[in-house]
Amino acid sequence: MALLVDKPLSDPAAQVKACGARGLNPQHQLVEAELVKSLHAEGLFVLPWTVDESRTIQQLVRLGVDGICSNDVSTLVRFLS
Repeated sequence: MALLVDKPLSDPAAQVKACGARGLNPQHQLVEAELVKSLHAEGLFVLPWTVDESRTIQQLVRLGVDGICSNDVSTLVRFLS
């Protein structure tokens, strides 16, 4: 289970844990290196949504996200294969 958000959170790890989730599903524009680092430090995953452009996929992978939600599976598969 994950917390789905479309706005920045003041304390993401605490808010994810407070609702009993195991990770965060942020809108992809919200993902920054510090967010990924802080959630991973707490044992939580980061799986952003909705990413349909290969450039954005590359940026998110470099930041260390644990997965990506996309409407364009062919682009995602091309990038990851």
